[in-house]
Amino acid sequence: MAIDNVTPKTIGHYQIADVLGKGAFGVVYKALDPTLGRHVAIKKLLRQQSLEGVDTQKTFAKEAQDTAGLTHKNIVTVYGFGTDTDQAAYLVMEYLQGTTLAQVIERMAKTGRDMPLAEKLEIMEQVAEGLQYAHSKGIIHRDIKPANIILLSDGTAKVLDFGVAPEGYAVGTPDYMAPEQFTGHESDIQTDVFSYGTVFYELLTARRAFDPAVPSKSQKTGYQPPAINSVVDGKFPDWLGEVVAKLMARQRRERAESLEQILLPIRPRLTRIKSEHAAELEKNLTTHKVKGNRTDYEQLINTILRLDPLNRAASFARGGERAEQAEKERERARTLLEQGETLYGRGDFDRAFQMFQDAVDADPESTSAADAKRRAYAKLEDRRSSNQLLDEVLADIVDIGSRPLVWFQLSNVMNKINRAASLDPRNQDAAELRACVLPEYERMWKKKYEDAEASGGDAASQMWEVEIDRAFLIRRRANTSEDFDTAAHLLRRAMAQKTTDRAVAELAAALAGKKALQASIVALYAAEQRHQNGDLEGAIQTLYAYTGEFPRYATRVQPALRQMETELEAKKSRPGL
Repeated sequence: MAIDNVTPKTIGHYQIADVLGKGAFGVVYKALDPTLGRHVAIKKLLRQQSLEGVDTQKTFAKEAQDTAGLTHKNIVTVYGFGTDTDQAAYLVMEYLQGTTLAQVIERMAKTGRDMPLAEKLEIMEQVAEGLQYAHSKGIIHRDIKPANIILLSDGTAKVLDFGVAPEGYAVGTPDYMAPEQFTGHESDIQTDVFSYGTVFYELLTARRAFDPAVPSKSQKTGYQPPAINSVVDGKFPDWLGEVVAKLMARQRRERAESLEQILLPIRPRLTRIKSEHAAELEKNLTTHKVKGNRTDYEQLINTILRLDPLNRAASFARGGERAEQAEKERERARTLLEQGETLYGRGDFDRAFQMFQDAVDADPESTSAADAKRRAYAKLEDRRSSNQLLDEVLADIVDIGSRPLVWFQLSNVMNKINRAASLDPRNQDAAELRACVLPEYERMWKKKYEDAEASGGDAASQMWEVEIDRAFLIRRRANTSEDFDTAAHLLRRAMAQKTTDRAVAELAAALAGKKALQASIVALYAAEQRHQNGDLEGAIQTLYAYTGEFPRYATRVQPALRQMETELEAKKSRPGL
């Protein structure tokens, strides 16, 4: 058997992050799936040429395919199966962070701090449900032991390592194997039942039922472990001792044929014990909420409801916790939205978008956050489009090279620069390129106009119409005072040659837009000052006054207005206000 002790960097397309453990048949790695961006656990079979005539690769592949079909909350999920570059098979499973039952038992033995019976029964009931489900699908585990049971932080118990040992080979961990397995009997449901019983025994007593290394305590010699109540001084009900004894009966005819067969009749008793313990824990809810930290309080609620899903006090407490947490998240969303609006006003659209996204995540029902996110995204798209236009301008200039510019080339370049500046008024590259190109553009434009006027006809008028169109585009997308000034300049220049109703209307709109923009800055500043001084209603009235004077430009203050109205409504709905 060849074993490579060097940790690989990859297995398949998975990136290896750490070694989680090694066993008789394989190594378990923590790995990253770069495709989905999640961590997984990979159990890779050690390369073996032969094992008592068993084709380990083939049997491992068959078991992997079978266990991949198991979908149960108490069984580790298998994602896939493959063969590595060294021809060793590997199994990809969900990566679980928790504590194995072996570690829990070891901690109890060392510290002397026991676990309540109800919680032990709840763990073993979950394990039984997972195993029974696998048995119903024709899958035998063959190596049930505390190290193959993991407890997650939410109390869920999951069974690990289904089908990782080759069928047809005497497998299992000796301390937990059924007596018949030592004589070559193949693993089946009843051998799993026996192993389950030994785990149950160990969890209840904090000591192993068998020790094959000691002949007097080995399954091979007919040793019968002492009853659980004789180990723990009679602290368990008699029926529980009978259950464990039947699970670990030496003779198969006396052993339970399935886990369901023995657990089904005692489930009412299990439920009663768990409910009684939940009722005891319920008395601590008030103390934990007042004196304990939030994590302990939430964990207590979860434990009670796991033991007794119908416990009213814990259900009510969870509802209160969720409502309180939801209100905190809404408050956080409002803060993020306010910070995002400040960044948006400064033109920092990247950070504003992230703030708005965080606000949406905190409060998915906030229409203000969703609207703000859309606005910021639109600005980012405008910036992207602006940069793309400037890239095209530079490409056009490179294509022209040292050749003299002709009018249509220069006009095309200038139009792209103007569109880029309109999309992103803070784009300094656009401003610099416009400053470089504008003198030559106006010189060529003037000459073209003079030629058009000399030739007669409508050519000169059409050129001024193009300038008015350009001014309209800049005015419509204006975000700064300079944009409105640019539009007004183009319109005045056109009107110096030919005055039209459209030019007059556009000039009036540009002047009104600049006035409205300046007024909106003043209104937002005044409203914010009143808001900071606690006069929320006065702040809202200030913004309403602006929208009354400049109804066409009300969108400039609507985000701040909606935010303040939402805040005022929430304030009025609070008790005592």
